[in-house]
Amino acid sequence: MFCVNCQKEVDAQIVTGADVYGLLTFNKSEPFARCPHCGNYGEYAIDKEPPFSVIPNFELRKAYNHIDCHFQCLWMQKKMTKAEAEAKMAWLMYNGSHPYRTHEIRTRDEAVKAYRFAKQLYKEYISDATKNS
Repeated sequence: MFCVNCQKEVDAQIVTGADVYGLLTFNKSEPFARCPHCGNYGEYAIDKEPPFSVIPNFELRKAYNHIDCHFQCLWMQKKMTKAEAEAKMAWLMYNGSHPYRTHEIRTRDEAVKAYRFAKQLYKEYISDATKNS
């Protein structure tokens, strides 16, 4: 996995939310990846999807939340399927050259770009729909 703090590939330790946040947390059994060098951590996988390849730093973890605040609304409010939303983001971010996953973002610049595109899609599909209803 790539550690954003160390700026290198590392053999991440797979730990639980209890190891990261303590036993009284809601996600105590969820898997997390932790850098053995700096202690940085990030989600390892969500549901039954493949593991992520990035251990984000604090700034990127916050950015992921801001991006997903707009991006996840697209399928949660049933404006499109998750696959359609990810395909649109892949096209906007990478000209469709590889799939989009928020938790694979490695840099601040890439996060800013994703946030702008997620916000653009949100305005296009959510805001316009509420105006027309």
